[in-house]
Amino acid sequence: MKLLRERELTMTEQVTRGQMAGVFFWHQNLLKMTELEALLMLSGETLEASLSAYAVAKGVSVSKVIREGAQLVETYAMKGIELIFRGTSAYPGRLAALSSRMPVLAVRGDGRLLKRAQIAIVGSREVHEHGMVAAAAVAEGLIARGFLITSGGALGIDALAHRAAMAMSQPTAVVTATGADAIYPKENADIFHYAWSHGVVVSQYPMGTSPQKCYFPTRNELMAGLSLATCVVQCRQKSGALYTASAAHRFGRPVFAVAMPGFVPLCEGGIALVKSGKARLVSAMSDFDFLGEGYAPALPLTVAKRRERREKPKMAETKEKYVSERKSAAPQEDDAEPPTLECRILRALARGVMSREALWQVSQCDDLAAFQGVLLEMELRGWVTYRGGQYARGES
Repeated sequence: MKLLRERELTMTEQVTRGQMAGVFFWHQNLLKMTELEALLMLSGETLEASLSAYAVAKGVSVSKVIREGAQLVETYAMKGIELIFRGTSAYPGRLAALSSRMPVLAVRGDGRLLKRAQIAIVGSREVHEHGMVAAAAVAEGLIARGFLITSGGALGIDALAHRAAMAMSQPTAVVTATGADAIYPKENADIFHYAWSHGVVVSQYPMGTSPQKCYFPTRNELMAGLSLATCVVQCRQKSGALYTASAAHRFGRPVFAVAMPGFVPLCEGGIALVKSGKARLVSAMSDFDFLGEGYAPALPLTVAKRRERREKPKMAETKEKYVSERKSAAPQEDDAEPPTLECRILRALARGVMSREALWQVSQCDDLAAFQGVLLEMELRGWVTYRGGQYARGES
């Protein structure tokens, strides 16, 4: 009993008063997401004034809000669910850079995985035989490059992507439209159990939340927000996977659509994305080259042997060249080699933070797609960071 009490005190110490109140209002669904996010960012007298106003409006006392909020934090922890608040270091950086209102994430599994470079693989529940092969091949290829495969845990393409990670004994991230404690659909129970112990399940909804049609679009938006890029393997023109692709495009993240042979109706959604200019066509794994590589975990030997080798110079070599150029005196104009795009970006950011558009202009790169690809790779390597719509030089 004493140990349990000590654990409760430790949990209480780790969670601020504003977060306890936030958990209460979030779990009870009593505040709008914008209000909840604002509350979580407050402290001191400003927090107390807002907390008192919200409590009066909802007909509860401040003491009840704090007391039950603390109890909820402990209940989530006992069920193995971590609560991650926007504005804290545990909150995923790619999601924090967006204006989407997702102030609280419920995470079951290893929440640190959400910091890794993720690729969302999405598609329809009904799968053509070519889609089955493509989903597994794309997932396996991206995992071999060190990326974390993220999907929605649904039947069809989602399940194939998750199971590719399971077959390779690699982690996977499931973004669900239910509470992080639930399994939906039941047919994919093995995926959820695997993610709970060897990956991560993440939700923006409280535990006990049952699936509702209106929750899936926001689930797809969360998936796109967490991911570096989104790949549509196979879907119809009115598929929910297109919402994920649309959100990724709106966030300025790359979208890919896998090429399929023949006139297959299940591929019409991906084809439409490519025709509209919102997605890149994928016909080989080399089409993902500009993303660079992810976390690069230890891989099974058979998979490592299949990793595609790229001809372009390594980013480390470029960084050495940039550091060397900065330390040495500037060469004569006639003898100087044109600096690489990476060097020009680093030089520009040495003067201060810049927006993507401003950085593109000063980089003197005519190819926007090439510029975005290099910038993404530099972000993956930690050379640059992106927050609040601005790029800055990284520490690595």
